[in-house]
Amino acid sequence: MMVTFIGLTLVALGIVLVVRVMTRFRGRRTDEQSTGAHGLGIALGSSLVFWGALLVLIDAWNG
Repeated sequence: MMVTFIGLTLVALGIVLVVRVMTRFRGRRTDEQSTGAHGLGIALGSSLVFWGALLVLIDAWNG
């Protein structure tokens, strides 16, 4: 039960991070130099979603 809560929390945080990064950089001009931080934010958020979903799946599988 606690593992499911942690997994769902990770999924929610990951989704929030990905959405925030994608909406913040959506209106940027192409002539501005990018630091690559938006790609890192998307990768971090996606990995949080993956690992959180994996925790929920494993906890559901073990009953």
